Amino acid sequence: MLGAGERAAWLPLTDSMHGYASEIRLEEPGAEHARDQQHAERLAAQARESVVLSIFDNGYAVYVKKFDSPRPIKAVAAVGTRVPASCISTGKVLLAWLPDSALEATLPLLRKFTPLTKTTRRAVERDLLEARRLGYAVNSGEWRPGISGVAAPVRDWHGNVIAALGVWGADEDVLGTRRSELVTLTMAAANEL
Repeated sequence: MLGAGERAAWLPLTDSMHGYASEIRLEEPGAEHARDQQHAERLAAQARESVVLSIFDNGYAVYVKKFDSPRPIKAVAAVGTRVPASCISTGKVLLAWLPDSALEATLPLLRKFTPLTKTTRRAVERDLLEARRLGYAVNSGEWRPGISGVAAPVRDWHGNVIAALGVWGADEDVLGTRRSELVTLTMAAANEL
């Protein structure tokens, strides 16, 4: 039973990647959620693009929070959406920093979703090396035609990657002249979570 000011949080296991572990944190109930919500909402407002927070689950990136772009035409997805991790920026971030078993779980899911989808282990590994080198990952229309994204790792207090925060929208908006700005905003917001 939790005492006053304690709450349980469910975090992905980092050793097997097939379940969740309970963790007790001492803080005001809802304080962390409200703080995370503020950072992600601020990112969506600053970026003027859609924002998602994803976790890894058995080869998939799963959207656990989302904030739609304020623009009238935008990329949208539902909380709970599961996407093969290798073809979206939040999934690539997770794969880049999780154990090799995460990539192994993703390999059976490799297939073409667009002409730009990476479908070989070698191509995916190149993307993951690049993500680790840069500190963020990019999706260039690999999941949906014309939709791209950038994402950065969200780390726990031990430095382990536990989630990924990403901005996504139309190719020309996300990977065009605003790419550097969006990467900077996303990395800063991910570091605040």
